[in-house]
Amino acid sequence: MGWIALITQDVKAAFAPAERLKTLLVAVAMGTALCVMAAVLVVSNRMTRPIVNMARIAGEVAQGNFSARIGRAAHDELGALARAFDQMTERLEKSVVSRDAPLNEIAARTAVEAARRESNARILEMEKEVNALLQELGRPAKYSS
Repeated sequence: MGWIALITQDVKAAFAPAERLKTLLVAVAMGTALCVMAAVLVVSNRMTRPIVNMARIAGEVAQGNFSARIGRAAHDELGALARAFDQMTERLEKSVVSRDAPLNEIAARTAVEAARRESNARILEMEKEVNALLQELGRPAKYSS
């Protein structure tokens, strides 16, 4: 019998399921891209923050702050580097302190000696004034060094 059936349908209605699928795929792709970008941002920040902190602490040590420490306790390569850096700065601080201790003692002794000389000079000046006053009163000078 050679029957042929012809069905007519609006083009919009015919492609509506394909359009919905396309919209869904674009939304899923964009959501996935946003999730991947967020994950990359978190991971990169987590990796670079300790390095930036180490660079900041290294700058402090370079400026003479030998008590600066990183204090990172992680058990990865960055943690090992941070612990080694902290040990290095601790040893450096001890060696600088031991090197500077005699210089600090000399500076303290020099300051004490200068204060003693100044005090002696004031005493001599006061002694002269007392002797001058005694002479004005007609009494013999009693005070001399």
